[in-house]
Amino acid sequence: MSRWIVASFILIAASFSIGYGVGTTQSPEPRPSRSFEGGDQVALDGVAADAREILLEPDTVERIAGLSQLLRTLPPESLGDLLDAYATIFLDRGDIDLVLLATWWARFDPAAAYEWTQREWQADHSLVVGAVIYTWALQDPLAALAAVEEVSNIQLRTGYVHMAIAGWDQSEQPGVIEYVRSLPEVSNRQRAITVLARRRVLRGGVEKAFEWVEDLEETPDWFKLNAVQRVASAAAEIDPAAAGAFVGRHYQGPYGHGLIDRLARVWGRQDALGAMTWLSTIEPGKPRLKGVRETYVYWLREDPAAAAAWLKQVERGPWLDPAVAIYAKHIAGRAPLEGLDWAGGIADQELREATLARVARIWAVTDVDAAKAWVDQSNLPDWMRDKIFTGAAKAVERAAKEKAARETAAREVEQIP
Repeated sequence: MSRWIVASFILIAASFSIGYGVGTTQSPEPRPSRSFEGGDQVALDGVAADAREILLEPDTVERIAGLSQLLRTLPPESLGDLLDAYATIFLDRGDIDLVLLATWWARFDPAAAYEWTQREWQADHSLVVGAVIYTWALQDPLAALAAVEEVSNIQLRTGYVHMAIAGWDQSEQPGVIEYVRSLPEVSNRQRAITVLARRRVLRGGVEKAFEWVEDLEETPDWFKLNAVQRVASAAAEIDPAAAGAFVGRHYQGPYGHGLIDRLARVWGRQDALGAMTWLSTIEPGKPRLKGVRETYVYWLREDPAAAAAWLKQVERGPWLDPAVAIYAKHIAGRAPLEGLDWAGGIADQELREATLARVARIWAVTDVDAAKAWVDQSNLPDWMRDKIFTGAAKAVERAAKEKAARETAAREVEQIP
């Protein structure tokens, strides 16, 4: 999805920078494309000459600013001159210059602009096609959607459908929610809801997005549940504290499924301490434990020193059990006794025993006698004790095979003349 998100930003920016209004004039017959002739050999005048001069500007920011300003002033009748200018410049597939042309063209004749993207190799790129589809959907979303139904590549077709949904939503024409709800496949419907949710957050701000999703009609097809989840995730990227307040209002209600861990996943990647602090305020239960686990896994991987320091100074409680288990296993290889000490402080018996066994297994790989001495005096169940050492033995055997394979490969390399 990331490519389509980037495309959305480009197209939205382009559509606002090109101020020429949508008209009903049909495109003139496009002139035949010409190959690049180069230098002073190109004889153009008027709009074509002005456009070519801008297109030759090497600085991308200056070039796009100049091209946007020019396109703001041009009527549809200038299309032929623009195509002449473009034909004298080498552009690669998907270049922003083509995206701007496609956006401008689609404002007055989207069907012709779309046909151009299917005919010209430089324009046959997801960014350029997406520009047309998005702009087309601002005027006639059903026509834009009908056009992309012919795209054979499933991934591209899905992306173009999302661009049409984005344009439809931007136009504020009715029916977009009903269309998304009608999508036959659950996965496609969920991805389309994500497009709507992100747009609502980015366009109107988190509070308006919250109002929008809370006012949605309750339906039996889980549309509102999916929308609440995706608005929460999108809002967390912009304002995690506000998203936390939103989740706090809903996580115990009919639309609370998955909200806590969704928020924790996003918030934790921006501010793990803030996410953990928020999680400490949530009512006990599996959702909070899952959120703590996901947040701490990421934190310990990205900043192990900070994650360890925080865990050592924070007041312990059952809500921290997943983080303690993760940390105990993290240090087991270099400090097994410390890992066992941390694991022993886990409140939940099942998680405590599983973590103790995992730390002991890691220890047994490097010092089986010491690990066995500890296991023999522990209160772990017999089946778990046996599993510790069978697992450790398999790990040792696997490591030995991998080492032998590496040594064999090294010898073979040395024998190469």
